Parts: sequence; C-alpha cells; structure tokens
Amino acid sequence: MTKISLKLDLRKTSIVQGDKHPLVLQLSHNQKTRLIYLDINLNKSDFNPSSLEKPISKKILGSSRLNARCKTSLSRAQLFVQDNNKRIKYWDINRVKVRIEKEVFGKVNEKGFLSFSSNYLKRLKEEGRYSTASSYEDSLKAFVRFLKKKRGNDDVEIDKQIKSLFDEQMTLLDEFETFDIPCESIDREFVLDLRSFFKSRYSSKNTPNIFLRSISAILNEAYKSIEDLNGYSPINDIKTPSFRNIPTPLSGEELLKLNSYKTSVKGLEESKNYFLFMFYCMGMNFTDLALLEKWNVNGGKLLYTRRKTRNSSPDNFSITLSSQALDILNASICKNGSKYLFPILKDDIPEDKVHAKIKEKIIYFNKQIKKVAHELGIDKNITSYTPRDTWTAMGSEIGIDLRLLSKGLGHSSMDTTDKHYAPQLNGKILDEVNSRIASMIM
Repeated sequence: MTKISLKLDLRKTSIVQGDKHPLVLQLSHNQKTRLIYLDINLNKSDFNPSSLEKPISKKILGSSRLNARCKTSLSRAQLFVQDNNKRIKYWDINRVKVRIEKEVFGKVNEKGFLSFSSNYLKRLKEEGRYSTASSYEDSLKAFVRFLKKKRGNDDVEIDKQIKSLFDEQMTLLDEFETFDIPCESIDREFVLDLRSFFKSRYSSKNTPNIFLRSISAILNEAYKSIEDLNGYSPINDIKTPSFRNIPTPLSGEELLKLNSYKTSVKGLEESKNYFLFMFYCMGMNFTDLALLEKWNVNGGKLLYTRRKTRNSSPDNFSITLSSQALDILNASICKNGSKYLFPILKDDIPEDKVHAKIKEKIIYFNKQIKKVAHELGIDKNITSYTPRDTWTAMGSEIGIDLRLLSKGLGHSSMDTTDKHYAPQLNGKILDEVNSRIASMIM
C-alpha cells in the first residue's frame, strides 16, 4: 500500500532558519517512509495538517499561492501513485521516491550526494576495502556537520551523536535525508566554505585535507557515473596538501625502561608487550599485529602480509623472531583456542566489522601506553606509531641505510620514507656536520 500526505518535518535534526521546519510530502510504501521536500519552511504554529485546502496560515506572506502549490503537489503525487499502483507495489521505496520527484516535480540531474555515497561505500565494502569505506564515512559525517551549521543548527551535543549515516544495508538513514543535497550543487564556492569550516573545527592540520580528499574522490565517482555530470570537476584544483607528522621515537634509555616495566594491571601489561613486539618486528603496524594468526609463526619466523597493501601490491614479510620477541609471544599468546596470536580480536567478528573494532582497540592501546609512559616518567606523546618511529630512528643512528629501513617499514617508495623521516634524520646529520666545522677553530 502506497500513501502520500502533507506533513511538517518536526525532527530536531531538520530545523532550519531558527525555529522553522521543512514542509514535505511524506511517502509511505511497504511499511517504510521517505520525505519529498517542497522547499517551503514554516513555524509549527503556521501549519494546519487537518486542512487540505488551506494548510498554511493566512498570516504567511503569499499564503494563497503557497496553499495552491501544496494542494497541486499533493494531488499530482497521489495521482501518479494511483495510475502506477500495479507497478510500484513491487518497487522499493527509494525507486518510488525518485520516480515521483522526476515525473511529478521534474527533478532531474539531482542525484543526492549522500545517496550516491551510500552506494559507493557499499561497493567498497563488497570489495573488502573496509578501511577506505570507514575513512570516507568519517568525512561524510563531517560534511553533514557543515550542513547543520550552514542551516543554523550547530549544537555540539547533536554534533557528537552522528554515529552512522547509513543502516546495515548502507541505505541513508531517514534523519539525514534533509542533508542529501544534489551532487551538482557542490561547486567550487561550496567546497571553499566547507574547507574553512573543517579548518575551524579540527585542530589537526591533516584532518581537513583528508576529509576534502575523500569527498573529492566520491564526487569524482559521481561525476563519472551520472551521465549529465560527466566531466564536471569544479573542485579538483583546490589544494589539499598532506602535512608531515613529526615522529616522537623513544631513546634507547626510555626503551630499556619500558622493557623492564612490570605491572599487575592487565591492560597496561598487554599494551607494553604489544608495543615492544611491534618494535622487535620492524615497527609493525598495530592493525597487522591485531590480525596475526597462529599460523603466521612458523619455525621461529613471523610470516605475514601487510593489511594496507593486501589488495594492491602486497608487502610480504618474513621476520626471524628475536629472543625478546619470542618471550613476549610466549607471555601474551592466546591460550583459549583462538585462531589469533594475540587476544585483541575475537574469532567470530564479521569481516566487515574488523576495521571498526581495530580502530576501537587502537584508541584503547594509546590510552594505556600513555599511562605506562607517565608512570615511567617518559614525557612524550606515545601512540601506536611510536614503535615504528623508534625502530627507524635507532636503525638510522647505527648507520643503516634509509633505503633498507624503507623496505622494513613496508613503504611503497622512498618518497614516503623521506616525507616522514628524512627531515628529522637530516637534521641530526647537519647538527653533527655543524659541530665538526665549529670545532676546527677551537
């Protein structure tokens, strides 16, 4: 059964222009609902849902014209449903909505950005690219926050409540339909405003540009997929540089302190062990640590492929485990029959939930290892990247060629290694050169 009625969208997330709400046609189809916006915003007191002839108060300027428009829109949409009832009863609600918007209201070339994004992210997940899909969704949440502020709704608590934009089937949730603006409306000026919002909201230099690159990538896919937008690329010339994060490696003395650290607190002891194991295994990434299975250890060697490169150009590692790494392994290995090497993930976690769970575990690890550092008097911002930075810094100090360190880190090219580590390493070399030159006049 398909029904259409005239409603005022009274949800808090839909408030516009202070206290006004959008006037909509509510489409009900197969026990689901969707909203079709009429580009009319009213105060609650100015709308009478019981009057089909004059639902809009006469106090509103141009109320006669608006009432006639509402009546015509509702009648035409209802007539379309009646005329096509035998066909549309087999359609999903999104298809019904699109056909009404196109055939009744003449809306064309207005593929919603969030609707397109939901289909694109669904494909990414089907291809096993969960990390990319998760990163893109974070960017889309920031995009919605921008639209909320643009409409005068910038409540911090509401801002924090965006846990997901899509349901399990990657369909846009009803509460975010009002923010599903046409792809075509995202022009250069819009993106410049978006960039300004990101820079004012996020303290990290990289976060705004990461979000913008993600949104640009989705838009480029939309422009390729939507026939009338093919070749439309208004934001590709907007620069989104990547800023280098300054590494904070531990010194040899600090690493020895960490190695000697003992505690009865499970979370702290586990985090210390994970940190050291990653260091002893060529600065292994935490994600790869979490995904290690028992078969990855064979004959004193650790054999694994980096998760990050698994779907492109796989980096396969064969690391001979040191005595220190083996001691950590024997102390921390899962003893409950789990397939995993360390008790970070559970065996029954679905593949599409793994990335989100690892992100959660990294946050926990970072909190715990910071506590350990504080207890040891190490005044540094230690994270899951610190084992990697420490391994690289120590390798450089004993004279190992940066090209070999790059291979150990699994970087796709020396450019990546140079970007993250060369400035700091070159600084040490130049300090030494400067000291030797200055000593010549002593």
